[in-house]
Amino acid sequence: MICSNVLFLLVIGCHTNKCKQHVTGLHSRFANVTGYATHLQLFYLLGFFTVITQQQPVLKRKSSVLSAEEQLLMNLSQKLYNPPVFLYSPKYECDSKNTAKAGIEVIWAIFAGRRDRLAFQEKIWVALHRKGILDELHLWDFTSRTRNSYDKVKDAEFIKDKVKKYDFALLQQPPDRRQPLDKQWLSFYQYYAETTSYNDVVVKVDDDVVFVNASEFKCFVNYVHEMQDVFTVSANIVNNGVVAHIQQLLGIVPNNVVNLEYPKGGFEGSLWDSADKCFSLHKYFTEHPDMFCKPYIMRYKERLSINFIAFSGRRAKQIYILVRDHKGDEPGITAYANREMGVTSVVYMRLVVAHLTFGGQTRKNQKLGDKLLALYQNATKTNQTLAKM
Repeated sequence: MICSNVLFLLVIGCHTNKCKQHVTGLHSRFANVTGYATHLQLFYLLGFFTVITQQQPVLKRKSSVLSAEEQLLMNLSQKLYNPPVFLYSPKYECDSKNTAKAGIEVIWAIFAGRRDRLAFQEKIWVALHRKGILDELHLWDFTSRTRNSYDKVKDAEFIKDKVKKYDFALLQQPPDRRQPLDKQWLSFYQYYAETTSYNDVVVKVDDDVVFVNASEFKCFVNYVHEMQDVFTVSANIVNNGVVAHIQQLLGIVPNNVVNLEYPKGGFEGSLWDSADKCFSLHKYFTEHPDMFCKPYIMRYKERLSINFIAFSGRRAKQIYILVRDHKGDEPGITAYANREMGVTSVVYMRLVVAHLTFGGQTRKNQKLGDKLLALYQNATKTNQTLAKM
């Protein structure tokens, strides 16, 4: 019954005989190829994602032959309605054995920083720099005023110690610490607008990103550099409202583990406000990390929490102006740019990162952060991934 309803919606969404013939032949074409669950999932994707074939970048493929599923997704370009997230490209092929391209300077820039969270990132910076993928680490001292004086002092000392320890690390500070945090954050974007070159790649990272499947980072950087029609590129973030919904649509996170609706306008939502959902999602990820890495590029059209987002130097001035004129980075870079300017903003599903908590989650459970840090400290599968870097 579900498949029949979806087929009916697809047929009425078509405006050409060729499209109708294509859709009505779906059942016979895939019934013997896929299992029942995969069959339903495929129809779900077709019914609720829009594929924009006329805007597809030219992608490198290992083979010129498309799979049946890829061909179907690429051919079906009729919109049934205006979805907030959809498939932008089935695959982006990258030869991860090649070194990063000459002329690309990669900057890992952190809104620092809580030392207990940053300690998880340290091994990632070192490994990426050792492999020649990361050129500079910028630690922006935005030590939170919501923490007590002892923690603030210790956090600041931790940041300075890392700058002394690593020759690729730089300490960055806002010009006026008396300003509200959103004004201090503006100085972050102004700095890169004034200093980055056209080919540079800036990766803006929250201090509580505690896991990165670093083997995919090189290809992530190359994608940001190569795809000149793409405005910003987000990683596939664990604990991010919009990305969590994408993960559920793609069957990565089952509904019976946690229900992940699309946040209205891409802002906040039930995950942002739930300590229980946050812990359940992180726990599921630490138990099944390999399920999260997918070859897809997903496009989103509204706001996104930018816990791990990258942009090229050619976009830096435009991004600074958007942050300045729209009183915040997420409202300007994602919400306004997507809705009003029609830019292409995507999620690169191969690079999986884990973002620890949002404010709404920790307000519900003040011990949540410590509980999650312990979870990642003892997570065998994710730690094995990190150990391979």
